Amino acid sequence: MNIKTDKWNDHEIRFVEMNEDCWWAMIEDVTKALGISKKEIYVADFALDVTNVEIDNESVALISEAGLLKLMFLTQNATPGEFLEWICDNFALFRKGFSLEGFQVLKVFDAMWHKEQSIKNVARCVEQAWSEATREEKEQAAKIADKVIATLIGGSKPVGVQRISSDMAKVRRTITKDAVFLNRMNDGLQTGYSIQEIEKKLCDMFTQILS
Repeated sequence: MNIKTDKWNDHEIRFVEMNEDCWWAMIEDVTKALGISKKEIYVADFALDVTNVEIDNESVALISEAGLLKLMFLTQNATPGEFLEWICDNFALFRKGFSLEGFQVLKVFDAMWHKEQSIKNVARCVEQAWSEATREEKEQAAKIADKVIATLIGGSKPVGVQRISSDMAKVRRTITKDAVFLNRMNDGLQTGYSIQEIEKKLCDMFTQILS
């Protein structure tokens, strides 16, 4: 695996070449350089921007080039002046990356359009995680889903799929897939979230969705 190191503001950041000319940065180095915690990356907006690989028999969390740029802006470590001018000069390339034509340029600034694209991208990521999950991962996720369903319907004990309505069974399946995805992100980023914290995240999310 090809690994190269670059310097940013006197911080060394290691990059791993995932595919030809596709470099992902080591999250451990990035968070130190930006002065943030790994948990700040554990959000839906970064669903497609993080992954983990094995290097020398150790799991290493990585963030994509796009994810790295997002972090730079979110942490206010980007310099707007010359960089903004460069973006404007090269905006056509940026627009084409979204498969948009010239007359659709304003969609790039359309919050609803971006939200729809993000939802679609996260959904694809969740499905990919589910298709790659082991039997053990799915069983653990199912247990989480049962506890979340119990909370949603006002119970205190986990509820099996046989004891819920068909509509709630569909919700349970969605929660199970989401749990696999969140567990994988948690393990890959080594953020240290407990099972209970993941259960609460899912419960809060689906309480809002179903309300």
